[in-house]
Amino acid sequence: MVSSSFKETFKEKFKNYLLWQGMAMGFFVLVYGLCNHYASLQGHLYQFYFDWELKIPHWPLMMIFYRSLDILLMIVLFVLSVDSMKDYAKTMMISITLAAPVFLIFPTELGFPRPEVHEHFQLLYDILYSIDKPHNLLPSMHVTYASLGIWFIYRDHRKYFLLLLTWLALICASVVLVHQHHILDIPAGLMLAFLTYKIYLKFIKKEKTSESQDF
Repeated sequence: MVSSSFKETFKEKFKNYLLWQGMAMGFFVLVYGLCNHYASLQGHLYQFYFDWELKIPHWPLMMIFYRSLDILLMIVLFVLSVDSMKDYAKTMMISITLAAPVFLIFPTELGFPRPEVHEHFQLLYDILYSIDKPHNLLPSMHVTYASLGIWFIYRDHRKYFLLLLTWLALICASVVLVHQHHILDIPAGLMLAFLTYKIYLKFIKKEKTSESQDF
């Protein structure tokens, strides 16, 4: 049987998860949505991709790994400590704050066409296209949030390094192979994650430990 102390501990952790992840996702939806709407109204949109990229094939099954970010956002409740959970949520909010000026100054346009019919995961594509306009490409927030989440999981569970690295690599590849992003968006998303983490440790959490040198 599950002890009452464990239930109380998990209940408190679940409350923290709902609070912090709720704030992080709510803030993301607000900022990202406003930037996306702004880009959709602009007459000139930047195209940060190479012509040869448009020949990259669409791999519908990669939607599994693309949407695995949703799984990552949920499992942090079970695999992260309360402090790491809060750290992740705070870095999520910082990263979209840093990305917003870039989205506003350089509103972008996706070079890949968005087909209406898909052989696999039609519902997932329909939902994605209905809520996410083809702008806000560079940096990829999908890559940034995945990088930060996997990094915090790694900090708490270092023995899963190869598994986590593989998962991150597949998510990064998926954003291009489902034709949601272009290649330059991936390193930009990784750089934003790195910058966010460093800013958070130095100026907000002010954590001066050897741990801050790991990333």
